[in-house]
Amino acid sequence: MVEAEGLISSYRVLSRTDTNRVSSVEIEAPKWIYQEIVEGKQPDVLTVHPDYFLIEPGIGRFVYRLARRAAGKGEAKWSFRTIYERSGSTGQFKDFSRHLRKIIASNDLPEYDLREERGQSGPLLIMTYRNGAAPLESGQGG
Repeated sequence: MVEAEGLISSYRVLSRTDTNRVSSVEIEAPKWIYQEIVEGKQPDVLTVHPDYFLIEPGIGRFVYRLARRAAGKGEAKWSFRTIYERSGSTGQFKDFSRHLRKIIASNDLPEYDLREERGQSGPLLIMTYRNGAAPLESGQGG
């Protein structure tokens, strides 16, 4: 016997633009997700800031998601090379690094401060939660 449940129980298109593109959608989470969040012993839901959807370019959104997972409410350190490899970027590393440095210079991601540090094998990105950071543990992230 095989059973499966998806991550979306149902959806409904609420509105469309003048060019008939979807503008607003309502999505219903399946019962198993709802029950885990409400009744689970240790529910752990990772949310994103509402401004996440305003982040440009795609590398910026990737860095924000990495910060949410790795730094959480503290701090995390990742090498540019590791971020490049994990991002799935098809561009050259030097171009990726240039874009990453622009994101660091603008330092406008929601919830996180970004800075670059020199590492033994190349540049490092330091991501720190803005509302106070726990001390950085050595060996995090790569």
